Amino acid sequence: MAVLLAVLCSLSVICSCRGGGSNWGGTIETRDGIRIVKNPVDPLYEKPPVSLEEDLAIGADGEKGDGLFFRTVLTSNSLDVDRSGNIYILDTEGCTIAVVDSQGRYIRNIGRNGQGPGEFQYPMCLKVLPDDKIAVYDGSNLRMSFFEFSGRLSYEISLAVHSPLFTPQIDSRGQVFGLAPGREGADRTWELLKISADGKTISQIIRSATRVSLDANKINLFMTRLDFRLTPQDEIVWGDQKDYVLNVADNAGRLKAIIYREYVPLAITKKDIDARLDVMYGGDPRPTGVKAVAPSSFPPFNMLLVADDGRIFVRTRERTAEGIGYSFDVFDGQGVFLYRMGFKGTPLLISRDRLYALEEDEEGIVLIKRYVLK
Repeated sequence: MAVLLAVLCSLSVICSCRGGGSNWGGTIETRDGIRIVKNPVDPLYEKPPVSLEEDLAIGADGEKGDGLFFRTVLTSNSLDVDRSGNIYILDTEGCTIAVVDSQGRYIRNIGRNGQGPGEFQYPMCLKVLPDDKIAVYDGSNLRMSFFEFSGRLSYEISLAVHSPLFTPQIDSRGQVFGLAPGREGADRTWELLKISADGKTISQIIRSATRVSLDANKINLFMTRLDFRLTPQDEIVWGDQKDYVLNVADNAGRLKAIIYREYVPLAITKKDIDARLDVMYGGDPRPTGVKAVAPSSFPPFNMLLVADDGRIFVRTRERTAEGIGYSFDVFDGQGVFLYRMGFKGTPLLISRDRLYALEEDEEGIVLIKRYVLK
């Protein structure tokens, strides 16, 4: 009851101090020690109480970065910032980490293509650890490499205990979390696994299953899966894209909160299906006799991001009014649906009131941009 009262009091402060808010139509209660938050369709604020102002562009066309050219930057834990503001950008295809200072000035590259010590074949995520070491998970070499700020390799740990994980992420203790796909009958399964920092043990955190067509002449479009994000406090925010339900668990997977949000499903049109098939086949003629199978509506979300202040950013499938980006639902640390905001790029990190994002210019050149949250 004390927790509930504290949450309700904080909501009252938000409404009265920030202005522009409306009466929140949701509920918060605690059941068996788990916080249950039910949000209505509309957020607390009709308009976002924050704005974005670009203050840095890093890349071939950016003002900073000495002509850095990024070949492939994945969207899950491919960027981090240390306590001095230095920015670490993982280029998966280039098999290297580009390090720039807080103003975007090039410092060095860490790692290169190869199988030897400190080399990468398919680096998938990185993390700046509390001791300032840079941890990198390589899904091809199946190991974790730990570097000093100078770029010197400190040590490596084999992670051959399991095949490569999808969307891997590293917590502050050097443990790796990631998704493992599978199939049971007509169900496609996803497991969220945790590999210990010594690389010796595996724990299953979450499991989900989705029914799919096994007909070789049918293509399953817009399939759902588990999505997750580690918080700066090493908690896990995860959801099954079949429903708009977010779960918050501790590092061992013990549930702490469930966040619901009512939503209006967005219908999938023939135009959407054709566009997806064009992407799949790259404009080539589609195979004859193959039928696309799609649900009636899009999954409610397709990306999660957690800021260092606990806010949860959820990318929906709804386009912005300008049609150049997607709408993000933003929840506070308690799970209250605060506001919606549009953004054209792919956010990678939100830290110290700075949003770092992956964007492409008109020529398709990848840039890393930083925005100030005001």
